[in-house]
Amino acid sequence: MLTFVLWHEIAHIALGHLDWLQERNGLGIIEELGSSVMPDTEYTRSQTLEGDADRQASIWTAAVIDLVTQNNRLLYYPALPDLFYDIGYIYGAMFGFLDSVDSRKPDLKRYHPTADIRLGIAIAFVADYLKRFHGDAASILQQEVVSGGIDALFHTYHQEKQPYNPLRTAEFMYSNGRRLDELGIRRLQHRVVTTDEGSFRILGT
Repeated sequence: MLTFVLWHEIAHIALGHLDWLQERNGLGIIEELGSSVMPDTEYTRSQTLEGDADRQASIWTAAVIDLVTQNNRLLYYPALPDLFYDIGYIYGAMFGFLDSVDSRKPDLKRYHPTADIRLGIAIAFVADYLKRFHGDAASILQQEVVSGGIDALFHTYHQEKQPYNPLRTAEFMYSNGRRLDELGIRRLQHRVVTTDEGSFRILGT
């Protein structure tokens, strides 16, 4: 969970979100806890940025967990589908827990998308990672991610149980892409490169 949160915050930087906020209001800060009251349009923009960060963070998180577990004899998963079921479960449980910040608000006054939409975003973009790096096994592994995520949404305590509806995610992602274009955020996106030492740097646009 902490791995995803870390990559989510890095994604806000790398995708140009903080630069865009700095341009708009002179304050490059994203409020993750949602304690301030905002105009309705600002809630929509907040969900736009949060959904975009989820997209990138889901890919980075899956890649890191995959790499670390499969190259560490103490963490190694003999059956790769089990690993990706657990990755899906982690996403579902995490989004359910994090949903407590916004769960009592109507959808239009939330800082973040609902837990089921955030899970759908993660599932969609982990699929891209699997196709690139797991070839013929991608379809089976993707099914495990979906199963794990849905199980977590329904079986994790202390969260509102929400049905998983892929159409809601598709509608959100389509609208989010359009809003990102309209807001001009992509022009501020940074490049992330890996150094020879194995660390990474975020470069300018």
